[in-house]
Order: sequence, then C-alpha cells, then structure tokens
Amino acid sequence: MKINEIMDSLEEKENIQEPYMIRGHVPSKLQQEVLCFGLATDNLGGQNHSLLWTIIAGADSSIQAIKTIIDGGYGKVSFGKRLKQGEGFIYQELLGIRTKKGEYKTDSINIGNKKALIIYHDKLHNQEYLISFGNPANSVCEMLKNNYGSPLLEEWYEDVYKEVIERGYMKKSPIYYDKNIFQKPITFLEKNEIMSEETIDELISLMVKNKKIKFPVKGNGAELSTIPQDLGEYISRFSIDMLEKLSNNLSPLHNPIVDPTCPRFNEYPIELFPAQAHVATALSKFLMKNKSVLLQGKTSTGKTKMMTAVADALAYYQGKEGYRSIVYVPPSLTSKWAEKEIYSIIPGAEVHWIKKTSDLINWHNKWIKEGKPKAKKPTFFVISFTTMRSGATIEKAVSFQKIQTEKGKKNWKVPYKDGWYCPSCMQAHQVIEDKEEYLDSNGILKVKQRKRPMLYNEFGTARRVDPTQKLNNAYCSECGESLWTNKVLTRFASFKDWTTYEKKLLKAIQNGEKYPQRCLQEGKSEMKKSNKYPRRVAAIEYIHRKMKNVFDIAIIDEVHELKSGATAQGFALSKLVASVKHTIAGTATLFGGKAQDIYFLLWRLFPSVMHKAGYKYNELQRWNKEYGNIEKIVYNAEEEVTEYSNKQSKGGRQRVTEKVMPGISPYVLQYLIPNGVWLNLFDVWPEELRVPFIDVPTIFCDMDSNLKEMYEDMSSNFDRLVLENQGAREDRIPNIYTLYTETGISALDNPFRYPLVTGKRMNGEIIDIWQPNYEQFSSEKLLPKEAKLVERLESELSEERVSLVYVKDTGTTKEERDIQPRLKEVIEKEIPNAKVAILRTTSCKTDRRTEWIEKKVSEGYNVIITSIKLVKVGVDLLITPTIMFYQYCWSMFDMIQAKNRAFRIGQTQECRVFYFAYKGTFQEYMALIIAKKNKASQAIGGEVTSDGLSAMLGDDGDIQKMLIESIQSDDGLSKLRGSAEEWTRQSNKRVVELLRKKIKTIKLPNEQLLEWLKERNTDIQVLNRIEVNQQKIMMDIQKGNIKGFSIQENNCLAIDDMTAFGFPTYSDADIYQHLMCVKANVGPISKIKIVEEKMNQKGKRKSKIIDGQLALVLDF
Repeated sequence: MKINEIMDSLEEKENIQEPYMIRGHVPSKLQQEVLCFGLATDNLGGQNHSLLWTIIAGADSSIQAIKTIIDGGYGKVSFGKRLKQGEGFIYQELLGIRTKKGEYKTDSINIGNKKALIIYHDKLHNQEYLISFGNPANSVCEMLKNNYGSPLLEEWYEDVYKEVIERGYMKKSPIYYDKNIFQKPITFLEKNEIMSEETIDELISLMVKNKKIKFPVKGNGAELSTIPQDLGEYISRFSIDMLEKLSNNLSPLHNPIVDPTCPRFNEYPIELFPAQAHVATALSKFLMKNKSVLLQGKTSTGKTKMMTAVADALAYYQGKEGYRSIVYVPPSLTSKWAEKEIYSIIPGAEVHWIKKTSDLINWHNKWIKEGKPKAKKPTFFVISFTTMRSGATIEKAVSFQKIQTEKGKKNWKVPYKDGWYCPSCMQAHQVIEDKEEYLDSNGILKVKQRKRPMLYNEFGTARRVDPTQKLNNAYCSECGESLWTNKVLTRFASFKDWTTYEKKLLKAIQNGEKYPQRCLQEGKSEMKKSNKYPRRVAAIEYIHRKMKNVFDIAIIDEVHELKSGATAQGFALSKLVASVKHTIAGTATLFGGKAQDIYFLLWRLFPSVMHKAGYKYNELQRWNKEYGNIEKIVYNAEEEVTEYSNKQSKGGRQRVTEKVMPGISPYVLQYLIPNGVWLNLFDVWPEELRVPFIDVPTIFCDMDSNLKEMYEDMSSNFDRLVLENQGAREDRIPNIYTLYTETGISALDNPFRYPLVTGKRMNGEIIDIWQPNYEQFSSEKLLPKEAKLVERLESELSEERVSLVYVKDTGTTKEERDIQPRLKEVIEKEIPNAKVAILRTTSCKTDRRTEWIEKKVSEGYNVIITSIKLVKVGVDLLITPTIMFYQYCWSMFDMIQAKNRAFRIGQTQECRVFYFAYKGTFQEYMALIIAKKNKASQAIGGEVTSDGLSAMLGDDGDIQKMLIESIQSDDGLSKLRGSAEEWTRQSNKRVVELLRKKIKTIKLPNEQLLEWLKERNTDIQVLNRIEVNQQKIMMDIQKGNIKGFSIQENNCLAIDDMTAFGFPTYSDADIYQHLMCVKANVGPISKIKIVEEKMNQKGKRKSKIIDGQLALVLDF
C-alpha cells in the first residue's frame, strides 16, 4: 500500500480513544510506543519509507528510547494505530519506516500540557523539502524571496505558487497531522532539482509578459533605469522607505522619539549626548526583564559612560538606593575606569580598584562581619582580565604507577597492571574506546562502554576538560575527582622539615622557655616566592564560590577579547555571568570574520537563547556549517583513480578534512539584534562638533637600486625553497610562507641589520635561508620610505601637529629587528624642530600609556613612535591628531582600532591617517589588502557597500593569511588593486591638498646667519671665522648678549640693524666685532683743553703759528 493511499485513508479527526502511534522495537528488547501528532515520509512506494518529519509525545523514557532508535538507525520503526479490543488495546501497523544513523535533528515543543519532540531529516533542514503551517503559497513565495532574491509582491503569491506546482518545480507529498491539535492545514512539499534561481527568474518574467501577474501601477518601465545597481546607493536611496516598513512591523522597547530618558541622568555633572542617554535607558529597561545585554559601539561612542549609566539606571528602575557593580576590563583600562570614567558621571560613587584577589577577599570578609548590609550608594569594583583569571599553578595530582607483587619485583617481572591511579578512589583512570546504546528490559536507554587504562604517554602535560584530538585527563573517569591540583611554594620544603621545627617549638612551649619560643616563631623562614609557582587564587574562583549574587550587575568592556572557546579569561566570563544578577557587555569589534567568533560569546552571555535554538555547548562545528563557511577537502589514495582507488574491489581509501573558512551568514543576526544595541560614532557625535577625518590612500615609494637588488635576492631564495617544499615530507619547512611574508614585509625597512632568517624542517634540521648584504647600505643615507616619512612629518610639524608613528618591528623577539631607534635618529636629524619619544612595553604600566604620551607631549615631544599593539585599546590620543602607519600589523581589527585612536568625541583638530609602502613588494600587497578590508569593516559597522558585504561574508581579518593567498594566486595583485584605486578615487579634495602641499623648510638659526652673511658678500676670511665660532655666537644670541639679534618662536633668526650697529651701513669688521663681542683697545679721554698760541719770532717760516690760532691739548 502506497504512502498516499495510507494518508488518504486516515480519519479527518483523530479518535482520542484510538490514537495514532509510533512504535520502536529492538530485537530481544522491549518495544516502545509514543503518540504521533504528525508524520511525513518520502513518496517512493513500497512498504518501508524514509522518515522525514514527525511529532511524538509520551513518557520521557519512551520519547528518549524512540529518539535513540531513530537517530541510531537500528531497530524497527513503524507508524500505526492503537485499537481497542475487548478490555485491552492492540497495535495495528499501517506503515513501516526506515531511518539512518546521524541524519536527524530534534527540537522540543509543548503541546498542551504534554512535552513533545519534533524529529526532522537533514533534507528538511537543507530545504529539499518544505513544510507549511497555513497557506502554502505564502511559505513557498517567502522561500523564493529568501533563497533566490525573487522580487515578488504579496498579491502574486497565489498565482506564482500555482505556476510552481503546475510546472513541477515543487510537488505535494502526503502528510499526516492531528487536526485536533493543528487547526490550520499543514502542507508538505518536495522541491524538484530543476528549480533554481535562473528557472524562477524565467518563470516570473514569463508570468509578467503573459500578464498572469500584474504590477499595481501601469507604466512603461522607464523608472527601472533610475534604480541604482550599487547596493550602497540603493540602500541610501530607499533607506527611508525601508525604515518606515521596519517601524510599522516592530514595536521597540524604548522609542527615543516618544519615551523620555532615565531621570537619574539629569543629575550627572556631565550631560550625556541624546543618543547615549536613550541607548542607556533602553538597555536598562531590557535588563529589567533579561539577564544579559550587548552593546556594540564604534570607538569613542562613549561605551564606558553608557555602561556605567546602564548600571545606574537599572538600580533607579528597581527602586534601589545603592547597588554593587563589578567591572571586568583589560589591564590597560583599569586605571581609566577606576580613576576617571565612573567618577566623571557619578562623582559620589565608591570605587574599589581590585589589583589582587586579596583586596576583594578583605572587602568581602569585612562586609560579612558588618552583617552583609545593602549598598547605600553606587559601588564599583574594577578588576582586570589577568587578576580575574590568574590563579596558582595547576599540576598533576597523580603519577603513573606500575603495580607488582613482591615476587614479581624480586624476579624482575613485568608489572601485572599499571596506570594513572586516582588518589581518591584508588582506581586507574580509564579511556573510553567504544560506546554502545541499548534499551534494557524496562525500555530504559542504557550506554555500554568499553574501557582500558590510560597509557603513560596519553596523559600529557596539559589539562584537558573536553576530549578533542586528545583524551580527557581533567577528572577521574571512575569517581569524578579532579586529577590536578594547585601547587604553591611553602615555608618548608617537606613535611620532615616541618616536624623538625614543630618538635623544637613544642619543647620550648612545654618547658616554659619564652625567649627560645619567640626566637623560633620570629626566626622561621619567610614565605618563598616564585614566578613559576605564584601564591594566589583566581578572583573568579572566589566570586563563583563565595560571592554569588553579591553583585547586582557586571560590566564587561572589550568583550571581543573573551570570545575564544578555551581561554582562562573566557571561562572566567562564563562563571562571572552565572555569579551576578545582570550583565552588560560592550565592544567595538564583535565580528572577526568567521561565524565561530561569536559562538562562545553567545553561550556565555545568552545561554538560554542558544539552548532554545537547539544547540549544545560543544556543537561549534554545527554552528559553523549553519551560519558560516565550511570547506570540505576529499583526498583520494591515488590521484589518477577517478572512481575507486582499490585495484581489486569497488571502494577505496579516502580522507576528508573540513576547514572553517571566513564568512558570516546574515541569519546569525537573529541571535544578536534582539539582545543588543548597535551604535555608530556619527549617531553620538553632533555634526556641528565633528571634525574631518582624512584617511589618506597609501603613499607608495619606489625602491632604490640597492633595495631592489636585496629584495630580488630575498625573493629568489624563498621561491627556490617554496618549490623544494612541494611534495617534500621530512625536508619540508611547514611555515615557509609565513617566513616569506614576514621577511618580505620587514627586511625592506631594516636592511642595515636585519637578522639571519632560518627555517626548521620537519625532521628538526635548522637551515639558513637568507640574510641581507649589510655592506650594500650606508646608515648615513636615508631609505626612500624614510624620506617620505620625513617629508610628511615635516609638513605636519610645520602646522604644530603632534604625530604618532606606528611600527611593527620593535625588537621583542630579536633585538636586531627593532627599527624604532633608527627612525628616532633619522627624524631628529632631518627635521630641526622634531623631538621624538619611543613608547615601549617597559616605558610605563599598561594602564598608564595615555598619561605617558600626554606627559611627553607636555615636555615638548612632538613625534611618538610605538607599536600598534600597545595602543589598540584603552588609549585616548586626542593630542596626536596625525597618525602614520610606517608599518602594518597582521590583524586588521587592531589596525582599525589603532587608526581611530585620535578620532574621538572631544577632538578639535582635523584627524589625518597616512600609510606608507614600497611599490612592487609584499608591502604593496599588504596595503592593498588593507584598502579592501576598509570596506569590510564599514559593512560590519553598518556602512554597507557591495564590496563590503562580499568582504564580510568571505574574507578574514587575518592580513597575513590573505597575503599568502594573494601570493599563491596569479592574479591576486590585480584583484586587490581595484579596491585601492576606488579608495583613491573616493578620497576627498582635502587628501589631494595634503599630498600636494609644499613644505617651506625652516633652516636652523646658525644656517640662517651664514646665509645672511653670504647675501651681504661678506669677506671670506670673516665668514670662515664666524662659521668656526657659530656655536658660541648662537649661545650668546639665545642668552640675549648680542643686541639686535634674537631667535623667534618659529625658530627664525631676527636681525635689527639699527639696534645692533647704530647705522644702516656697517663694515664686515663691525659685524665681526659685534658678533664676537670684540672691544677696541682704547682708554678714556680724561681732559681736552683749548688754548691760544703766541707766535714765536725766532722760529722758521714753515713752523710759525699765526697769531690768535686755536689749538687742542690732548692729554693722552
């Protein structure tokens, strides 16, 4: 009997006394029966049909038994009816059902007061079949719109559905459902393989042409040409229409147009921006009914203030006078939170900076002694990721033991048993080799395990909670006791040392010898300290065990750093969320390019949401398959075999690997949008206060001949090794491409001392790969990229703009890689007014980097060189409006955060970002990848373009990985260039002005003096003498010892002729004497007398003096 005949024969409405059932039976075991409220199978004919969909209900044990039989693919499953016969009931089988292991998924539902289970085949999940509850036309057309993007109007649905059925694209399949339970009709549809996007588009076109479907308004189609083809333009044009439709379909929890903000915000000394106030109000209202909420705000949207305000508003709506909040932040942000952010809006708050766990324990003990009083004012506890997670060293509490008899020891026999024995139950830790599920005589599902003791080399040195590629070694398989323990150093090395000390102390006490007793007590050894075995406890362990529900709300900043599955700070987040009443988490970069980036965050923040969605904590791979991209690679034993690799039989060996690829399905937003708020910087920052942000396209530099020769030599060495690597096994260098890209990026910026590059083969051999020829380069000569950097810095400093220069090579792994000292020397030498400081990890504490930079700028430093990693989060750099990427880091997300350090609320200067790279090198590849990823970051943040969505759905944030893929691809560079060129075309006029700007170079004052002398045609000897003494002259001018000469604020030499010399004309000697402070060798004139001379009659004619002639008597 065929399935359609069976379904047609079923009663319209089920008889409650004779219900339809699903029976499961395992040979030699008791059979199980459950109620069946719905059933769909394939339509292949015959007696047995594959199960596609069913709804079952009954006792928990029976449901679990049927689920096990169906999911396991063993035993017999049938569909039938329970008939009353006499005083009892019999089961009448109507249909035999086939199942296959691993092809089914389940969801739990409630039908009335009954717990029910939906079991459905992967074909239904993959949309090979479609089930419709209600009007099938709506379900089919919505599927066409979602899967194929078909532009369908609602008034077309019935006609399109009818046409799809008539053409055989889909066909109805028989289905049974209980009409007492489901009032609306249920339709089961099978999709034909010929249905595709192309066939549906063709169908819609034909229906329009044949006037089977019509547009509501007549026209000639001319308006279609005006519709933008670019997605960004399309959204920009129709955003208002889409917003109106969205507003009509959704009713927000907080409507900023109608609803007021929390009244508590009016008491703040700093008024929140309207967007900030409304977001904080909405989030606090959400937390009134929910446990956790997420805030994703762009850099500088004020996440810290908003999250603090959320905690305050939540307490206000709950009617609390005070509250306690724990703030869980990266180490670089602890001082910012504890000293600035909280006090800025809640000056009367009580803030505890938890620098070590003992601070928290001391407060908790004091609170308990006081009787656990309620908080009377806002109280915040700020703690870093490291303090929260870091505890004592964990080491094995077990050892591998070999058990022998005394006789066996004497005869040197092999131990009769061995293993890792648990100190609690004294049983050997077991490894589960196989599991078998079965039903016992009572129909209860049981699991039979085949075990063996864990071998010596299987335990390992790391603690493993979940068995992945290696076996579980965290807890005893027999009693569940932990096989690991915390280890710290103690005062006494052994118990024997303690007993020796104890005997002496007890003897002194018993004999009443107080002085020896005091000497022993005071003289005992100090508590030993060790970095390897720190004496501490993780704060999260104490909170989870001793302080549950003490905190009203937890504030998590930069939550994206806690997204990994197996990190200590990630586990700490899970325990913290479970230990507090409410949680708000904030971040600027939630997505990292893959669907799995948010999987564990969702479990830690919204576990109930993930549970309702049918996921288990360890189903990461399933999540990636449903919301991400999975690349499946099948390896055959022999490449030349196209069908079977076996020679004498059908079949063969295959190896299948699955790799998670970048990409995020838009459907993942269903977990995020209902549980959070997304905020853009422009939503917060008023346009009238906003400063321009100039993101300058990459400045490409040409290599000189020496650099080009070095780069070609490096490339040829690596290319040769890449070829040798292909097909090699023991001689293969596994990380050859990583070494290639790293060297190709960094060596160009450091040809003077770049260290030898080595590679390690699979067999352990270390070989030399490449090293620059240092003799080719002179440190006195600027590299082309250095010259470009100096040119741009000179331009910025001429406008008195402090600049931040980012580098990647800071010498953390090898000192020779550090390029920062070289850049400092070059900049200060080439730019007279430049003063350079280098920020290193050792310059200051992690949470004091902003203050360190501000202090250096106040001291006159105008160029700061640092690593991108040091300032990517928690650093506000309003004082450095110019940012220059001399080198790039491999993480695009770090670069996005680093470039926005200065573009923040409160910035008053134009923000500029410059990039530098060598043309025709890996640096150019890297720069072009960054240009492409710029669009992806905008798409993730809501600024959507076609390329941006493509990058979001198919690219990763790992620049090095993309660079390797581009190198391996023949047309990789050409593909990348498109984004950079478009980026350049989109750049505004201000960029062009900056790049074309000519710098008027200001020479040093001593150079200006010599130039002035040359313009006067000063005698060469005088000029040489002044040039030799120019340093002394400059010092005298700065001290004000030389009149008429001064140095102005802009480092210009000012000369006043009249003040210096008293006359507009003066000689070279006058200049020399004035500048060298030389005085004439003359004495003072004591007296001048005027007398009248009388003629001497006896004198000669020529010497005679005329009578009455005046003469001067000079007494020198």
